[in-house]
Amino acid sequence: MSIIKPTIGRKVWFFETPGWAEQDATIIDVHGDRMVSLYVINRGGTAYTKHSVTLVQEGDELPAGQHCTWMPFQVGQASKSNVVTGKPCAEETITTEQTIGQMIDAKGLTAPRITPDDIAENIENEYYFTAREGVFGAHPGFHPLLANTHQSIDLLTFCVLVLRNGFTVTGESACASPENFDAEIGRKIARANAVQKMWPLMGYELRTKLSAS
Repeated sequence: MSIIKPTIGRKVWFFETPGWAEQDATIIDVHGDRMVSLYVINRGGTAYTKHSVTLVQEGDELPAGQHCTWMPFQVGQASKSNVVTGKPCAEETITTEQTIGQMIDAKGLTAPRITPDDIAENIENEYYFTAREGVFGAHPGFHPLLANTHQSIDLLTFCVLVLRNGFTVTGESACASPENFDAEIGRKIARANAVQKMWPLMGYELRTKLSAS
């Protein structure tokens, strides 16, 4: 039996209950070899977080409630190597821009491209706020609109990135369950979603420069 060490960023299958369809999930926090927190994307495309989810290792009995499991190829890879490791398997490595960049470099592809460093250098400032903070900012002091604000606006986090040329991009993170809301995780997810919008913008800018040369 191989126990795979969970690490932040690794992929797992998340199940709301045994027998339900699996959902794509990424580990965002580790509480032990059999307990993690997840960023889940359901089959409808909705993203949300789940905290303190049981991670079923090989040989464990399935719990009655929500849980997550390693994907079959991960278990197979661990069994072949017979090594307990926290490093992603080969099939998992193409998961981040940084990893893809390293693969491009390894293949000797040297043409101009956008890199994670380019993205980071183009972020001038970043701001975070919840929907409630946005509502209160728009309506300072007492206002009838604030009397019946829904709890959900506390669970929606925004990230605004101000780019070096003054353009702005935004990212959001919505939490389905109030019990799962975590401000830090919300900001990280919102920022990641904002950064994803920068790639096509900067790619277009680079292509324009290349076509003009």
